Amino acid sequence: MSTGSAQFFLLISFAGGLAIPYQAAINGLLSKYLHHPLQASAVNFIGGAVFVALLLLYLQPALPAMDNVRKIPWYLFCGGILGAFFVTAALIAVPRIGGTTFLAAMFTGQMVGAVIMDHYGLLNVSAHPVSLTRIAGIGLLAAGMYLVHRG
Repeated sequence: MSTGSAQFFLLISFAGGLAIPYQAAINGLLSKYLHHPLQASAVNFIGGAVFVALLLLYLQPALPAMDNVRKIPWYLFCGGILGAFFVTAALIAVPRIGGTTFLAAMFTGQMVGAVIMDHYGLLNVSAHPVSLTRIAGIGLLAAGMYLVHRG
C-alpha cells in the first residue's frame, strides 16, 4: 500500500471515529423525542439505508450474480445486526453514562474483540498472535476506561 493511500484510509478511519460520538448523541436525543430507543434505532437505520441507496444510485455498481449471492455464508449477512446492536447500545448507554465513558468502554471492547479475531484469524483476517504488548495495551485501555468513568 502506498503512503498516500495509507494516509487516505487513516483519514477516513479518523473521520469515521470522529462521527461516532455525534451519532450516539444525536440518536440519544432522538430517543428522548420518540420516547423509545428502538424507535430511534429504526430511524437511524432507515436514514442509513436511504444514504447508501443514494450512493448506489449515484455510483451505479454492477449487481452481483445470483449464483454468487447464493454462495455467501449466512453469517456474512449479520453485520447489520451487529450495527443495530451497537447503535441501540449507544442509545441506551450514552444518555446515562455520557459519550466519553461509553466510547472508552466501546474502544476497550473493540480492542478485546479485535485481539481475539486477530489471534485466531477469524473471518479471514490475517492472524496476529496475542502478545504481552497487546495485552498490556488492552490493560491500559481498561485503566483509561476506569479513569474516564470515575472522573
